[in-house]
Amino acid sequence: MGKKNCEEYKTLMMGLMDNELSAEESIRVNDHLIRCGSCREEYKLLKKTTAELSGLNINEPDPETEQKAWKSPYSRLTKNFGIALVIFGWVIMMIYGAYEFLVTKNTESIPKFAFVIIAVGFIILFITVLRDRIRSYRTDAYKEVDK
Repeated sequence: MGKKNCEEYKTLMMGLMDNELSAEESIRVNDHLIRCGSCREEYKLLKKTTAELSGLNINEPDPETEQKAWKSPYSRLTKNFGIALVIFGWVIMMIYGAYEFLVTKNTESIPKFAFVIIAVGFIILFITVLRDRIRSYRTDAYKEVDK
């Protein structure tokens, strides 16, 4: 069997195991496995590996442990640090964009237009989120309850 021919069948082996192939494709792959020893060995190894993996038990953490992990100082620190980096990078890009927009005379119009669109979009999103936060805080029946 040619390697190119085998590559086509190797991509179909998992579909054969999962019964996802059409009847014609299943017949073609099975015929190939009968004739090709290396593909047959690979298929046996694939079946063995799949059987071993399906026997693994993955223990999900209980909800209390999961909540502790989300509320841990390390988790909050990394989330806040990531958010700060994104905001800091965005501010630098916006300052640079404003500089290019206002100072540089030979800048093409497409980057200037893109900068304006991004800035206006951010301002709209910021105002929308701020307005929603203020509105939800005013109507929050549980704002006096300690967490």
